[in-house]
Amino acid sequence: MVRLYISSSSIDGTRLRVAGKSFHYLKDVLRIKNGESVSAFDGTGKEYLCAVDGIRSRHVDLNIIRTFNCETEPLVEIHLVQSLIKTGHFEFVIQKCTELGVRKFIPAVTERTIVKLTAEREKNRRMRWQKLAMEAARQCGRGTHPDVEPVMDFKDALKKTKACDISIIPWEEERSLDLKRVLRDVKSNAGKIMVFIGPEGGWSEGEISSARESGVIPVSLCQRLLRSETAAIATVAILIYELGGT
Repeated sequence: MVRLYISSSSIDGTRLRVAGKSFHYLKDVLRIKNGESVSAFDGTGKEYLCAVDGIRSRHVDLNIIRTFNCETEPLVEIHLVQSLIKTGHFEFVIQKCTELGVRKFIPAVTERTIVKLTAEREKNRRMRWQKLAMEAARQCGRGTHPDVEPVMDFKDALKKTKACDISIIPWEEERSLDLKRVLRDVKSNAGKIMVFIGPEGGWSEGEISSARESGVIPVSLCQRLLRSETAAIATVAILIYELGGT
């Protein structure tokens, strides 16, 4: 069944109006017909089962048959602080970690960040990242889509750990504490977790020291050196499996 993201403002009682790119997708790409079923979600956790009830020149009218809560969100709320990495790799992280269930992305500039963004490029990139997250949420069947926050300095990202129950930072130099042990010890108290993923060059000793001072726990993922995007996806997948519930 076709699934669309819609704004709650487009809903009027039991009617829903689809315009813009989604209208083009329905009318010109899918060539949808009156009476066909369409699924829609508004990003707040609500899902709408609809039937096409009119194809106009600039919009499609849908009749809402049933409204229900989408129950595909994981129990654990993951905030991913992803250091800026090469564009294609960063976008891959956005897409795959959205599919896995990340609730919030925080792009961060670190000491060894290679990617440099002007204010204009940062604005455009953030808009694109948000669109990628929304599209990935639509495709994988999530009821909400993650937010992509503005790019910030690593030290500012550390301040956000106060809002989470636990924060971890995978680090290739960590030898005594692995992620499995941390999760075993905190499993029942980790409703909201923040994950810090480093850039291509890894974390500096100073950044790890600052992270520790902020209560962030350095952990080992494995004995091999992982790429930044691999570490992000692997960590999130482990957390969802161990803590997510779905």
